[in-house]
Amino acid sequence: MQHRKYSLEWFDLFITETLPEIFKKPVLVNPVFIRRVLEKALEERKHIRLRLLEDMFNTRDEKNMQVLINRYQVLLIHLIDEANKVEVSSSNRLVRFLCQKLQQCLESLLAFIENDFLKYFDLEQRVPESYHAVCRELIGNELPILEKKLYSFKQDPALVEMILDNLRSFVVNTRVHLPYRIFLYMKAVWYELRFSSVYNRQEGRLPILLEILIRLNYNSPALTNYLAEIYLPKKLASITETDGKVKLLHAFRRSVSEITISAEGKLFRDLPGIDEQIFQLVGEEIELLYPPVSSATEGLTVVGKDFKMQTTFSVPVLGAIFRIFKEAGAIRNANVKKMLEFVAANYTTLKSDDISYIHIHSSYYDIGPKTKQQLYDLFIQLANTSRKL
Repeated sequence: MQHRKYSLEWFDLFITETLPEIFKKPVLVNPVFIRRVLEKALEERKHIRLRLLEDMFNTRDEKNMQVLINRYQVLLIHLIDEANKVEVSSSNRLVRFLCQKLQQCLESLLAFIENDFLKYFDLEQRVPESYHAVCRELIGNELPILEKKLYSFKQDPALVEMILDNLRSFVVNTRVHLPYRIFLYMKAVWYELRFSSVYNRQEGRLPILLEILIRLNYNSPALTNYLAEIYLPKKLASITETDGKVKLLHAFRRSVSEITISAEGKLFRDLPGIDEQIFQLVGEEIELLYPPVSSATEGLTVVGKDFKMQTTFSVPVLGAIFRIFKEAGAIRNANVKKMLEFVAANYTTLKSDDISYIHIHSSYYDIGPKTKQQLYDLFIQLANTSRKL
């Protein structure tokens, strides 16, 4: 066998140099040629697996192991995408068949690395476009089935539309830089939404779809806002006594704490888990119903660091206002996190003197129709007031 510089050299040369020539002259492709190429590809795949295992065995340093796996991962993804481009572009049946078989060889190597060396696998590396395309097609074709299923279980339309809109966005997103982490998470979300064991239960403490999303650690600001503005207010409105409202909130928090969170990670890596967000939200609601006992010094005029800007806004409106100011260029600070931390620490709303960072963060990024209408009314009022000045 000819000496090679690296394990994937044969695949690299064939896909980047030979395939483009075949694309230009598809008459060069015949069944005999394809059989020989595929026999060679299978031989190379076996060689690459053995070479990788040998290299990993001889590499004792953890950092070098990660570098080695990442090098294989990046090159395999690149070659899969290159073969996919030729397949999509070619109108020749035999060329397309050859490209598909080569992709399958490379995908099996990528799966081997992912399964056997997950510890060193870079989950922030993009997935091959062919992976993304297959997943988009599957979800897109079966979305109507999921929609029908969720409504047949009488789930809240607001929550159903929220998750369906997110899945539709995933389906129409054709960007190639989808990280493995999000790809694997979305696959887990789809499988759980379609085939969850929760559907087989006779009854549960929480609505089916809500329990599934909590199990999946679906820590989207949209879900937090749904709980804060729709689900909990609707539940609390049916109870008149304060003690009853607090009891309901404690029961809701207990139900959430009993749900086993999936090990598939979470949607937004930089945000707290959905259970943490819910516990924070419930704590705020309980504090509104039973404010902390005032100390002897409270009620006095405060200055310095204890001073807060008192507003008549709700947290969703306050978050949306700062979003508008930021996007319009009126606020020039580049660090949104620091800005929202400042707002949470130094502003008050009608309902609370203490704003949680989680609540203001979700309100900043997820602005619902009700909040947009409130903003519109507020700006009209401000415009009318400015004319009188």
